[in-house]
Amino acid sequence: MNEPTPLPATWSGPWVQLAAFCEKVVQDARGVLSLINVVDRFTVPILPPEGSARIFIPSVYMVLAFKAGEARGRHMLSVDRIGPDGLREPSPQQWPMLFGSEDRRHQVILEMPIPHEPEGVYGFEARIDERVMTWLPLRIVHQPAGQQR
Repeated sequence: MNEPTPLPATWSGPWVQLAAFCEKVVQDARGVLSLINVVDRFTVPILPPEGSARIFIPSVYMVLAFKAGEARGRHMLSVDRIGPDGLREPSPQQWPMLFGSEDRRHQVILEMPIPHEPEGVYGFEARIDERVMTWLPLRIVHQPAGQQR
């Protein structure tokens, strides 16, 4: 049996509690989240070149939740997008996070437009204070309008 790899002595939080894409998020008055339609791929309709109708490109929610562990105080979250071609788009903004007691959750709900060009797997790298916390893949599949896959 493999022994678990011990964590570095210098790393004691924050910890990822939740990282997911979904189509809808409901947050009640207590801050409790319900994620609806958790997804890891989206099908984007593509019109033929002569088509004049507009295509609705939906958005997706990225939900990230962290437990403080021994982290305290103010920290900054950023999310870079890495395209199927490997090109990184740096996070257009940063989100402040405030960690208090070790068991408290800090959550961030980000509405993101779905990338539609090119088709393939996009990676989203979430970092707190430049430390990579998690990486979420999202596959984009093209489908000609009117066809079902």
